[in-house]
Amino acid sequence: VLGGLIWVSVSRSLRPLERLRSELRRRDVGSLSPLDERDLPQEVAPLIQTLNDLLKRLDAALTLQGRFVADAAHELRTPLTAVRLQAQLARQAENDLEREENHARLLAAIDRAGHLVEQLLQLARLEPSAWRGDARPVAMHELAREVVAGLSGQADAKGIDLGLGVCEPVAIDGHAPGLQAMLTNLVDNALRYTQAGGQVD
Repeated sequence: VLGGLIWVSVSRSLRPLERLRSELRRRDVGSLSPLDERDLPQEVAPLIQTLNDLLKRLDAALTLQGRFVADAAHELRTPLTAVRLQAQLARQAENDLEREENHARLLAAIDRAGHLVEQLLQLARLEPSAWRGDARPVAMHELAREVVAGLSGQADAKGIDLGLGVCEPVAIDGHAPGLQAMLTNLVDNALRYTQAGGQVD
């Protein structure tokens, strides 16, 4: 009798866990809604709450990933359309000079598309979860000098005067690779949209 009573008591206590197991088994990979926390034994309630917190974070990460893919597709649509247009114009050229000009524009459009892809890859690598809490003092004046030095060859090739103006020493808490990517993209875009003989400070 005592053994039967213990078995009934344990079975009742484990029934909520069996319900949770059945619920998890029925779910597909895209179902990240919280688990039901009602009628749980006090001993396992913290575990279910932790699982729900994990599901919430996974759902947020997948949402961000989907948004990034959608934004990337949108951003790539314009340069790819430009590449198609320039290719069509090159095919319709009536003489060698016009064909060469259209080929040059086509190569420039391909370079812009490649540059955009590189920027998107940099964004993908700089997932916040990969460096959250890793902020350290970054000397922004030194970082600016490194970026300008690294892009000086590109500026010279285009005939642009690239330089660093008055640059007071300043340090901020941040992620050095992310800040360097931001400054590099900023200066690179300035060089791309400045005419030959221009100046970028």
